[in-house]
Amino acid sequence: MAARKRTWTPQIVRDRMRAAAISKRLQQFALGEKDEGGLPVNMTPAQVTAALGILKKCVPDLSAVEHSGEIAHKHTRDMTDEELAAIAAGGSVGAAVETEGASEPPSIQ
Repeated sequence: MAARKRTWTPQIVRDRMRAAAISKRLQQFALGEKDEGGLPVNMTPAQVTAALGILKKCVPDLSAVEHSGEIAHKHTRDMTDEELAAIAAGGSVGAAVETEGASEPPSIQ
């Protein structure tokens, strides 16, 4: 029987647990909540900066992605017979058409 391929390691699990604990502590501080002992969570500016730096290393940033192109959709009713025949033959609309001429690339000298 083949061995299982692990997608995680104990170190990855430890890092995730550490990131979760740091995130929880920062959230408690930001919201003014109390810790498990009933005391308010206090952090110095250096602790906050260090915690944010560690989280940036452990947790991937989620960034917004903006689409900057145009998607052209042409319905089959709007296509010519030639376009439909090209699609049926395995080509696509707007695909490069092979030109007549040398089919072999030039030799390297």
